[in-house]
Amino acid sequence: GGPRPDPYYRDSNLREDQCIVESNFFQLETRSALQFHLYRVNFDFGDLTAESVEDRKLHLTAVKGTFKQRIQERLSRFFGYDGENLIVSHRDAGVDDVKLSDEKSGWRLQIKKVSSLSIQDAFDERSGPAFRQLVNIVFHNLVRSLQDSSKFERGFFKIPPEELRTRYHGKLELYKGFRSSIVLGKNNRVMLQLDTQAKIVRGQTVQELMEEIRSKMRRAPEAEIERAIENELVGQSVKTCYNHRFYRISGVDWKMNPKVTKFMQRREGREITFEDYYRKVYKMSVLDRNGMLIVEKRRRKKVKSEDQQEEARIYLVPSLCQLTGPSKEMKEDFTVMKDIANRIKEPANTRMGRISEMIQRIMSRANLPSDDPQSVPPPLQFARDPVEVVAKVLGPHEIKYEDLGHDKRTVDVSKTSSNFNHKMREMSVFHPRGGRQCKVGYFVIVHERRDARFCHERLGRDISNICRDMGLVRFFENQPELLEVKESWEGTLRVVATDRFAGSPKWSQDRKHRLVNVILAVVPKNGNQRIYKTIKEICMGRAGMLSQCVKVENLQGKRTRVVLSNTLKQVLQKMGCVGWQIGFDSNEDMKKLLSKPTMAMGIEVSGNRVAVVGTCDRNLSLHLWEQALGSSKEIIAKLIAKLLDKFRRKNGNTKAKRLIIFRQGTSERNAMAEYDELVRVLKDSPYHKTKITFIVVHKRLSTRFFLRQRNQRFSPWPGTYVSSRTDVSLTGPGRGLKEFYVVPSEAHPNVGTATPTKFMVIADTLEAPEKVLATFAHMLCFGYGNWAGSVRVPSVLQHASALCKMMNEFVRTTDVHPNLRGDGEDDALLMPFM
Repeated sequence: GGPRPDPYYRDSNLREDQCIVESNFFQLETRSALQFHLYRVNFDFGDLTAESVEDRKLHLTAVKGTFKQRIQERLSRFFGYDGENLIVSHRDAGVDDVKLSDEKSGWRLQIKKVSSLSIQDAFDERSGPAFRQLVNIVFHNLVRSLQDSSKFERGFFKIPPEELRTRYHGKLELYKGFRSSIVLGKNNRVMLQLDTQAKIVRGQTVQELMEEIRSKMRRAPEAEIERAIENELVGQSVKTCYNHRFYRISGVDWKMNPKVTKFMQRREGREITFEDYYRKVYKMSVLDRNGMLIVEKRRRKKVKSEDQQEEARIYLVPSLCQLTGPSKEMKEDFTVMKDIANRIKEPANTRMGRISEMIQRIMSRANLPSDDPQSVPPPLQFARDPVEVVAKVLGPHEIKYEDLGHDKRTVDVSKTSSNFNHKMREMSVFHPRGGRQCKVGYFVIVHERRDARFCHERLGRDISNICRDMGLVRFFENQPELLEVKESWEGTLRVVATDRFAGSPKWSQDRKHRLVNVILAVVPKNGNQRIYKTIKEICMGRAGMLSQCVKVENLQGKRTRVVLSNTLKQVLQKMGCVGWQIGFDSNEDMKKLLSKPTMAMGIEVSGNRVAVVGTCDRNLSLHLWEQALGSSKEIIAKLIAKLLDKFRRKNGNTKAKRLIIFRQGTSERNAMAEYDELVRVLKDSPYHKTKITFIVVHKRLSTRFFLRQRNQRFSPWPGTYVSSRTDVSLTGPGRGLKEFYVVPSEAHPNVGTATPTKFMVIADTLEAPEKVLATFAHMLCFGYGNWAGSVRVPSVLQHASALCKMMNEFVRTTDVHPNLRGDGEDDALLMPFM
């Protein structure tokens, strides 16, 4: 298992719950003699329209394209430009005024010096973005000078890449390298953030994937094929073969094709087709000239107003884009995923060693002497030792459960044991207090013909034995009925949902006796994704039944009993049962926080759909949910108001006095707009006095922490909490009232390093202390029923992500069947997306 940290080790002058962690931030220590100069750029674009003149992209094209070489000759080789301000570095006094013109385009520029800056005041309100861009440019120029590195977007990678051969689409290319960014910390501390990373590029282009889909669906209508291709491509990341940039596909434009579609070349001032452009500039030919184009949508600011945003579209040719990341077939292959993990994941000590080595290489390169001061980047000097912070370790927390004899039990989770998988075999499931008791009404096992013998001889008997041994008989009204797939899964499920059992009172949703219909689908190994999509779409969108899928090979091995017991537990969790509850009442701070009716809520926006999940009981174990098409702030506010109404109905007309919202993966600006809209919607409602805490959660970070013990680095303890109120803060002056990091889960000692989750409090009328919010968020990470341990985000947010993914990828309908929504006062609180 590799070396592990000592749980009893403690640095001097630290309390028992404190520890010192190193970060992957390095402070900038540039020489004070280096000067920076701020310039304002004025444009004259001749006959262009007023709207085009104010286009920020046109400004960037002029400065970084048309006039780039002349700016470098007159001012400096290294400069940063953000669309309005230009900042350069000199070792002399600099030039005050520069006028440039281009005869071919007729454009003219006037660059006037505004002020001179030092390293201490370069990050003011005016020059901040341009200066940060300059430091990034200087830093990446230093990296480019390293012989074995190549620049891809924000990262730089070792060239040539490593190769890993698989039986899927040939070889995989593994690019190992680093991700870097220049950040502004507390008290205007300029720091370099450096972390290792890896990129996986498949030997398959988007064009080849499209041809593969078409060959599988050659008898289907063209509209259905196009819909399948779009569903497969949207959300995937690709690497272009010509400039090694990474893009994320947002859509497909079937009306455009590389042979006919033209775009404006801003430098040349004329239109050109995609096919001619790639042949002329990159000497590459477009294979499918009559195909379509894939699109990435980005939002960029307008120059007129920072609050307004417009959408920019980037069009890519499918045959020139390689797919990244493992495919679905690879993800299902344990051997391939194990090989990838062993190649790209690194333990903490190895990761920090690589980062320190890269810092030393960069510093040795930056300090090389040069006869021509303008030919080399300005000397950037970073501290060789990373920034250290004092962290706290949250916990231990108490988890409550019922054993197989229905006796109350507890288990503690702490920094040395953040999961309780070892207790799963003795855990039963139960209905939480206050939940609507429900049972399985009609239980159907659907299987294919080749699995008929196994299902008839073993599966029914095994289910009965497991229900008896685990005390689950009380949930099942009837023995399961076995049904064989005749022609297709879709046709069989339609019969199950409509015709065959239409006359049975047990088959319809019996709200009075709270009987829930369940389908257990035994799916084959091959083609299970298509079958899974069919099952979910029919059961959730059309029939209003709970469904659970299990692979037949998982039921025929040595772990048959374990797999089947977990499958039945998951069915019951979809019915509103729970396997365990978080012991909030064992923590004094949580008892005070939850002393009044409190609702925890998670919001996830993915694609063009929003999902909102909230709790509705004192133990925060029962959940309400809503989802809708669209992602605007108005829709989000309406869904939150709907959940507040549901909470009041489920709790005997008792309103939620406190509302703690976790919003995943959005900017501060969007979060503030969503909070303001929510306040406006609730202002004239019965919930205008509800105290609201709005927290933005980021889990995809480059920030890393390393626990230091006796010159060794380890992955931080689960529950490590780093506050923004420390003297050496890693967060800059944002809008967040409170910002903190929590490491929710542990990493394998030999594979990977635990990634922290960042919490940024945008609004807080509840006025809870920061540590209380951190503890609350960490305890909620143990509430996700599909994992006996801690997940990366609070459970309500994990549920919202699961609901959003289910609706986007599999159901693809506007709404869920009314039988599953639980809108009525006496309806069971079902969780069909678990």
